Amino acid sequence: YVPAGDEKGEASLLYEEARVLSRADGAVTLETLESGEVRTLPAEQLLYANELPEEGVEDMTRLNYLHEPALLANLRHRFARDHVYTYTGKICIAVNPFNWQVSKPLYVESLLRTYRRQALGELPPHVYAIAEDAYQRIADDGGSNQSVLVSGESGAGKTESVKIMMQYLAVVSMSGSQNRVASQVMATNPLLEAFGNARTSRNNNSSRFGKFIEIQFDSQRRMSGARIHIYLLEKSRVVQQASGERNYHVFYQLLRGLSAEDCAASYLDVLEMEQLRLVNQSGCTTIDGVDDGADLQKTREAMAAIDMGEEERHQVLRTLAAVLLLAQLEFDQDGEEHSSVAGAAQPLLEQAAELVAIEPADLSHALCTRRLVTRDDVVTVPLNREQSGDSRDALAKALYGKLFSWLVERCNEKLVDDSASTAFVGILDIFGFEQFQTNSFEQLCINYANERLQQQFNWDIFKAEQAEYEAEGIEWQAIEFVDNQECLDLIDKKSSMGLLHLLDEECKIQRGTDEKFAQKARQTHAEHKDFDAPKGDQLTFAVKHYAGCVAYLCSGFREKNKDTLHQDLAAVMQQSQAEVVLALFPSEAPERESKRAGKPKAKGSDTMTVGSQFMTQLSSLMRTINATDVHYVRCIKPNTLNKPAIFDMAHSAHQLRCAGVLEAVRISRMAYPNRMPHASFVSRYALLAPSEWQAAHEVDMARARAAAPGDESARALCEGALALVVEDVARYQLGKTKVFFRAFLLEALEQRRGNALATYAVVVQKMLRSALWSRRFRLLRLSSVRLQALRRRQVQLSEYRRQRAAAIALAAAGRGLRARILRRRLLAAVRIQAAGRAAAARDRVYHLRRRLCATRLQAAVRSHRHRSAFTARRGAALRLQSKARMASQRRAYLRDLAEKKEEAKLSTQLAKLQARLQAEMEARQNA
Repeated sequence: YVPAGDEKGEASLLYEEARVLSRADGAVTLETLESGEVRTLPAEQLLYANELPEEGVEDMTRLNYLHEPALLANLRHRFARDHVYTYTGKICIAVNPFNWQVSKPLYVESLLRTYRRQALGELPPHVYAIAEDAYQRIADDGGSNQSVLVSGESGAGKTESVKIMMQYLAVVSMSGSQNRVASQVMATNPLLEAFGNARTSRNNNSSRFGKFIEIQFDSQRRMSGARIHIYLLEKSRVVQQASGERNYHVFYQLLRGLSAEDCAASYLDVLEMEQLRLVNQSGCTTIDGVDDGADLQKTREAMAAIDMGEEERHQVLRTLAAVLLLAQLEFDQDGEEHSSVAGAAQPLLEQAAELVAIEPADLSHALCTRRLVTRDDVVTVPLNREQSGDSRDALAKALYGKLFSWLVERCNEKLVDDSASTAFVGILDIFGFEQFQTNSFEQLCINYANERLQQQFNWDIFKAEQAEYEAEGIEWQAIEFVDNQECLDLIDKKSSMGLLHLLDEECKIQRGTDEKFAQKARQTHAEHKDFDAPKGDQLTFAVKHYAGCVAYLCSGFREKNKDTLHQDLAAVMQQSQAEVVLALFPSEAPERESKRAGKPKAKGSDTMTVGSQFMTQLSSLMRTINATDVHYVRCIKPNTLNKPAIFDMAHSAHQLRCAGVLEAVRISRMAYPNRMPHASFVSRYALLAPSEWQAAHEVDMARARAAAPGDESARALCEGALALVVEDVARYQLGKTKVFFRAFLLEALEQRRGNALATYAVVVQKMLRSALWSRRFRLLRLSSVRLQALRRRQVQLSEYRRQRAAAIALAAAGRGLRARILRRRLLAAVRIQAAGRAAAARDRVYHLRRRLCATRLQAAVRSHRHRSAFTARRGAALRLQSKARMASQRRAYLRDLAEKKEEAKLSTQLAKLQARLQAEMEARQNA
């Protein structure tokens, strides 16, 4: 590997592969493989490359040359073949593939079960193996508690890795087909993701809080419960999101998943999503491939799984709706800068107050005024429009933050079972080291946590290195490594007023400002080697972390550190009639009673600053981790585009440095930076020994190549080869299974091996050229013989063809003559036969014609006879029919005539009777 050419950055991030062309006077001429550029560099600037097998190296501590470019090359090599997991000792490096559909399924249950009861390293690298190693250690008699620390930048896959390990522990610890506790533990994932995850510019499902989950196991090593610890929820996201980012998932689930009836009951039907300030500040409301409406059902099922009642779930959703409506409140301001809720926002105020079961007037008063308690009186001070807006945002953040903490407490109430627990596996999903263009208080806390975890990581690696030396029987002296305790003291040491303690002190001062805090930090730590303060910006200071120097802008530090809700707003919320809201804002009555009883006031998290609370939580976390056996999973995001099959070397190298992997490699290689199994050393460097020794041990070398690690014959052969190859015995030590080399010894051996191979190459080339020309001569001679044979064959073939053509022509002429004679005889016979057949045919035609004429005459006579008979019969039939019809019609006529006469007679009689009747009637009338 060679530096990439210019001075644009750290050389360790700018290496590329090259091929050696020549060496001369300590300079090496190389050709880069990617660009083909030819360069000449001093040998000390070069790093040797490893020859990687087809599938890469599963454990990178086995690489002969272990440095940053070698690690990156191996990770890229394995990533290109869909191997997303790689070990570095006991550290599992997980490279996010951004694609579940890799060439081989990674998370099917059949694969999961293959890792059961398998030691770490026996199967290909996987987080299943890390989870199995942790589970197996608590399953052993007298096993201790375990911790798995998962870290990486946003989008590296930390959350998915945690879920995968939790799923593994749930499956392997189940007794039978059902395990209600495991199901409840797994159900917390969608609940915490809905309320604690959001889309950011780097990740569609970024955890905006840290969590440590203690998965508890009983004496039978079955999952019996869990305890969830959370750290530093990003509450500022509730009221403010950057461009292209979203608020927490649950808000979008609520708006897209509620039924029309529930929306109306929560007053979310009065405004469109595009009008809601909390969910549409950035213009991003959807995530490709995510159905927020369907996810709401999963969130509800998760709440039901931890035994939240229907009314509790309903109140949680109403509280979320209240947060959305609170953010819509606008304020008016009079001439004296006294604010009040705008008239157009009064319906929203009433709806938000109803959702949290408080009086609208009390809420409005608390948002627009402040009560100041003096020694003699209580003064109510009106707020201006900007201050009222800050109160509104503070209440929204407090509501959401307390609701999230309450949900975690509800999970713990259901899941924690200390009475049955005998051991636990803790899984830490913590924010990775962060460095942006503008870094604020959140980044300081996050990077402080990473500093603390890096110190733990270094110590664990250092102890592992000591254990390997002892296991191999290597004599060693104490190794010093770069300890970041001074950087930690700069941040959290109280006696020297670390940055967080300085910030707490400034927060206690009523007239404190961010500018004064920055000035005090500069004055207090000006001489500290890990502190830097640019002269051009008085509000900025820089801390030299283990992963790089980060500049912090102090604007907003005090407000973010105090993160307190004014007592007036808290008092209003304590008057709520909703049980969930009352649980979020508990009354101070118990505290007063404890004071009356003379009990000291407990220092609760509500009275502490965010920095103090975070330091306390982190100290508690470190005590827990120190009491456990620790396992590490380092998640790497291979590119910033969130696309599969792209491995950005510089970006990945920066993450390896931030994850402390390179520091771990540096620690593990301090005393003896290179090591190699006995068989590998014999196989690679035996050619440097005298040829007599090689000939005498040829069989032993062949046997050693297949020998198991720690084989005594291979060790003895390796010891003999070392004595002949390396003159200074102080530069190496022979372990039980490996040879340990001091710095630069392996490189010197490699150079000697290269020179020896170059010498052998000249001899091989000479022999190859001799063999090549001998083979070429034999081929030429064989070709000439073949050409002569072909020529003779062609002459003989031509003569044969000419003679065969003449014989064929003679045979054809004889056959033609015989055929013509036979044809003439056949034609004569055919003519005679034709004449006989013609005469017989003419005779038959004559007789047929005569028979045809007679037949026609007979047919004509028969036709005439039958036609005459038919005509006579038809005429007779017609005459008979005519006479019958005539008689029938005559009878009908006579019958009709008689009827008409009878009718006329009756008509005459009727007329006479009518005339007679008329006459009688007239006569009676006249009488």
